[in-house]
Amino acid sequence: MFFAANNISIAEENSAAENSLRTKQHLSGLKFLRLFFGIKNILFFFIITFLFITESKSKNCLTFLPYGFNDYYVHLPQDSSFCVKEGKDLIFYKTDNHGGRLVSSEKFSKEIQVFGDSQVLGLDVEKIDHHYLQQLYKNNFIIYAAPNNGPYEVINFLNKNRDILNKKIIINFNFSVDLYRVELEWDPNNFVALKDYELNEILDYPLKYNWIIFKNLLSNKNFTLKRYNNNKMQKLFLNKNHNKIQ
Repeated sequence: MFFAANNISIAEENSAAENSLRTKQHLSGLKFLRLFFGIKNILFFFIITFLFITESKSKNCLTFLPYGFNDYYVHLPQDSSFCVKEGKDLIFYKTDNHGGRLVSSEKFSKEIQVFGDSQVLGLDVEKIDHHYLQQLYKNNFIIYAAPNNGPYEVINFLNKNRDILNKKIIINFNFSVDLYRVELEWDPNNFVALKDYELNEILDYPLKYNWIIFKNLLSNKNFTLKRYNNNKMQKLFLNKNHNKIQ
């Protein structure tokens, strides 16, 4: 009887322990599921916020500058008109069929083609009188430029589009960043979120841009969402003091 009772007691104890373990496992599983779905909900919330809140700020104008890489150079949408919200200002863009930004005035009859990056593009400039090159050249401008369009990309554009080049052109070299862009490791794919074939679709459906940005952030791409102060860069460019440039 003692052994039987002892065996029953041990069996009950083992059964209780097993049930307790199962209960703990179930509770742990529930906690994990709650945590997992909680994280999913939080992530989903941030995705929705990221995709839609930015878009609601400006229905008529883009909240970003669209530009893409075609494996040779970086350019704006081709043969397009669009508006970009830059701080409190609305900047209007018009481009030719090679993505060159048209910055002009009726008081000028001649035009100069300009090549470079975002500095010479004039992200915060709409009127030609406000472009810093107007201090040096009294002409209309066709600006073939975009962020992360370095010296190699400019050379590629010139080689690919020789038939459209005028006799007189301007190539802008940005000392602050272009020195970095002549290194062998430089690759615009690591800094430009869009491919050129995506640009027209992005103009029609701007929300897709936010999704592309989100995917690139997850893959640790190095592109920046905030640009440098353009006024400071322009003053530095025009400054004749070489010590200050250094």
